Amino acid sequence: MSDNTSAKLEIIDQSGTDLQVFTTVYDGQDNIIAAQAEYAFKTDTNAAADLLVNGEEKYWQTMINSWTKGSWDNGRLLFCPADPGCVDRDNVYSQFFGWQLNDDNSGMRVISPFPLVDFPPEFDPKSNTPPLTWQLNGQNSMKLFYAPQDRAWTVLKLEEGVLGRRLYVREEAFLNGLLQIGGRIGMYEEIDFEYWNDTAPQNTVSAQAIRAKTGSRKVLKPSKTQYTEF
Repeated sequence: MSDNTSAKLEIIDQSGTDLQVFTTVYDGQDNIIAAQAEYAFKTDTNAAADLLVNGEEKYWQTMINSWTKGSWDNGRLLFCPADPGCVDRDNVYSQFFGWQLNDDNSGMRVISPFPLVDFPPEFDPKSNTPPLTWQLNGQNSMKLFYAPQDRAWTVLKLEEGVLGRRLYVREEAFLNGLLQIGGRIGMYEEIDFEYWNDTAPQNTVSAQAIRAKTGSRKVLKPSKTQYTEF
């Protein structure tokens, strides 16, 4: 680089086209000045935004904060992270959040009420779903409108995930025309509104049945292969 620093990226794990990489940054004397484990993925230049219309009674559930160990229990995404039975109801927060996009350019914001008043298996997923509209802005971009805010998505990749179709986007959010959230990567999976009730511990749907419906996920062993250096 212009300041004589350099960086080395190594692939340490891979699942499909998702990569876990370890980045090491050196100064001009080859001393390590920074190191970080992070992830990367290969974008799909043919990804089309018009494919994001949801199936009946489905929505895009945010997943970017849901890959911690405490968010899962035997293949089941938890309504209450680190609390499979939602026992501590006075201090609980839910990761129920996302967007429903209909084929007539209408939709809903999917928001977890706070404080929560009902829990799976008796949770009402549509008790707090303000409306939105959306429009395409080209093959791989779209805008979501929910006054006084709007959100811009650039579709980076669409593939099968753990629970349903998985969507990667670059997203920005605006409030009254001013940038509120800028330039971050969002990840979502398409799931049923009733997912939370159907997979509640009180019901008989097993984690194996959930995995059988979505298919297995092949995770490669760490390769420790240098990816690129610059």
